[in-house]
Amino acid sequence: MIRFLLLILFLFLSTKASAEVNFKFNNDQIIAELNSFFHLDFNSFNNSSSTIDNNTDSYSDGFRRARLASVINFYDKIKFKADYDFIQSNLTPRDLFLEFTNILGENNLRVGHFKEPFGFEELSSVSNVNFIERSLTRVFHPIRNNGAMIYGNLIDQNSTYAIGLFQNTDKHLNKENSNYSITGRLTNLLNESNTNRTHLGLSYRHLNIKNRNSISFKHQPETFYSDNFLNTREIILNKSDSLGVELFTDYKSLYLQSEYLANWSKNASYDTNYYSSFYTQIGYFITSEKREYLHNTGTLGDLEYINNSDYGAVELVARYSTLDLDDKDKNGVMDNMTLGLNYYISKQLRLMFDYTYSKNNISGKTNILLGRLQLEL
Repeated sequence: MIRFLLLILFLFLSTKASAEVNFKFNNDQIIAELNSFFHLDFNSFNNSSSTIDNNTDSYSDGFRRARLASVINFYDKIKFKADYDFIQSNLTPRDLFLEFTNILGENNLRVGHFKEPFGFEELSSVSNVNFIERSLTRVFHPIRNNGAMIYGNLIDQNSTYAIGLFQNTDKHLNKENSNYSITGRLTNLLNESNTNRTHLGLSYRHLNIKNRNSISFKHQPETFYSDNFLNTREIILNKSDSLGVELFTDYKSLYLQSEYLANWSKNASYDTNYYSSFYTQIGYFITSEKREYLHNTGTLGDLEYINNSDYGAVELVARYSTLDLDDKDKNGVMDNMTLGLNYYISKQLRLMFDYTYSKNNISGKTNILLGRLQLEL
């Protein structure tokens, strides 16, 4: 804990001395950017069940992420991105793709390894989410896969679409073969003013499964530092479909965000298992800030501004999320309540503190205290 606090003090002083630390090269035709961020976390964890071996110490700290990304734009027509996480032992890329911009109007074609267009919270950058961990709905998100996607705005800048074909190599399937998915998302910003914005979105994913592959959905409470408490085990599947519905609305510095996700997985006997997850969260910037809305992707970005650069910004957040894997096979139901405090020392440096109370019908009750130091370079 002492080293964590000393590092906070050092970074606080260094970011106050320098407000802009990312590298950018521009020769009018080629624009190259190099940026990075890291997350230093601490975790305190307590579970009431003596039957669960969660392999988690009562206290631990360490680097959760250390990302380095390069983005190169050629003649405002082609973009290349390579994003690596140096915490991973095998240095696998997070994003690695080519993008052809403004083809056939304002449409964009992306080819490579990147996130499938599914969900609101998941598609927002991990550096811009309001809690240390994303909600329980993440169990159904496909995350990153190899594929091709076309996306852009529809009627105007307030509506977006994205659709892609992906080879399934993600976390759910237990072996890689000729599986593929078709994933799409539609969003619309119903209104936008200085005081109010309202966003609606819809995502759908069809996963085609061949060669009797198996799938499993499993999740821990909202902490990276625990084993999975709920697990469907392996299900031999023919196909799997997921649906996501999303809502975001704000009024000045107060906002509400919510998503509902459902999954239908048809097994080899043609029986259908139904699983679902839901979260709703509210937040309030005491210092009157708000986040920018990214019209080209229908997601949230960084803070638009910080009102007082000498004192930073303060945000209070609360979230309820639930995960139901308890259809025919009784794999359990989990409910989480999380309260959080975010202190933005600057737009580059943030302190986050979350307390989560989690309960489920498999392993009982869990109390989790998380902290994070986030620095973007």
